[in-house]
Amino acid sequence: AVAGGECVLGFVEGAEVSHGLASDVVGVDDLILVVPPTHPWAGSEVDAGQLRRTPLVTRERGSGSREIVEATLGTIAEPAGEFGSLSAQRAAVTGMGEPTVIAARAVETQVSSGELVRVPVKGVTFRRLLRAVYPRGRPLGVSDPDAEALLRIAKLPG
Repeated sequence: AVAGGECVLGFVEGAEVSHGLASDVVGVDDLILVVPPTHPWAGSEVDAGQLRRTPLVTRERGSGSREIVEATLGTIAEPAGEFGSLSAQRAAVTGMGEPTVIAARAVETQVSSGELVRVPVKGVTFRRLLRAVYPRGRPLGVSDPDAEALLRIAKLPG
């Protein structure tokens, strides 16, 4: 929408920003590997090779979290299932019993309650940047002071 001129400020996740847009990092989102407590990986640690070879419950192609998983691991196995939202991905990991790499914040409650178990991945961190995007060469304060104020708020720590 920002690239098409429909709005002056947007927020995206993932590794890269294109379409000639300028961007500012406004946050970091850690992704974690989780499994149901009955999964063989519960209570253990896996390595990147195991994860690459295992069919995962994933987000759809083009999503920021899928982009981070593939950028971190390289080629992955054919997914156990692809889902278009965090809530669908979260439900699928429990329902299908397969592992998933998902935003830590999206499964805080399920990990705290024991419904899902976090599995460390040896030597691997899944981290995505959250960015504000806006038209390059057009200062927000001039074109839209409200958008500039929102960007300042988004950049606040915490």
